[in-house]
Amino acid sequence: LDGLSFTEKEYDYAVDLGIPICAFIHENIEKLEYEKIEKDPKNFERLNALKEKVRSNKIVRFWKDPEDLESSVVISLTHIFNDKPRPGWSREIQKDSRETLEKINKMNTDLEYWRNKAISRGREIKSYEEVSSAEITVQLRSDGTAHSHKVSAQDIIRHFASFLYEGLAADEIENHLRLMLEQRLNDENFEIEEISIRDIKLFLEVFNIADFGPNRDYAEINEDKKFLLKAAFLPQKKGELDDEIPF
Repeated sequence: LDGLSFTEKEYDYAVDLGIPICAFIHENIEKLEYEKIEKDPKNFERLNALKEKVRSNKIVRFWKDPEDLESSVVISLTHIFNDKPRPGWSREIQKDSRETLEKINKMNTDLEYWRNKAISRGREIKSYEEVSSAEITVQLRSDGTAHSHKVSAQDIIRHFASFLYEGLAADEIENHLRLMLEQRLNDENFEIEEISIRDIKLFLEVFNIADFGPNRDYAEINEDKKFLLKAAFLPQKKGELDDEIPF
């Protein structure tokens, strides 16, 4: 009767109570398939009004595909869990029956599981975003001439995946790096400068991917970074898909 959708009523109710709100809006509505777009002119106008209301009152994340939406939701929930912790909701108990208490305990356990999963997922996304933007400049020398070649962090992880999992010896880094560059450059006539070998070790340690330590001549990938190795088993993609998170 008041012309408001249930979604808008729920939004207004949350605002009135001061409940934290995560807002997600598709960034290209006009590119959606026809059957997924509101066709009634009045409803379409109301939908746009609701979007403007949300934009003006809250920080909004825009998404373009299901994977992008999933990442945005996880990141937003992680921030809210950390910055605005709130008590859970449970129906008032009239009789403290064992069955009711068991159900509540299970609900709390499930809630804690998904909360921890969301936090862990958020950390993985942040870690991947940091690593995916990194690159290493490898210094080379061939026929007395110095030159360089840039290698992305993803390429390093992709090529070194099995060695990191089983244990990467410090003195094997040069051999593995050479094999990768020979395939990339289609050339075997070059030498790798020692500083580039040290840069590879430094990259693995700075991003906490693997740690050689002061008295170790090999390193294994750290347990909480094993998810990065998934990139080694996915096809290399072109264009915008290069920025997709591989999990």
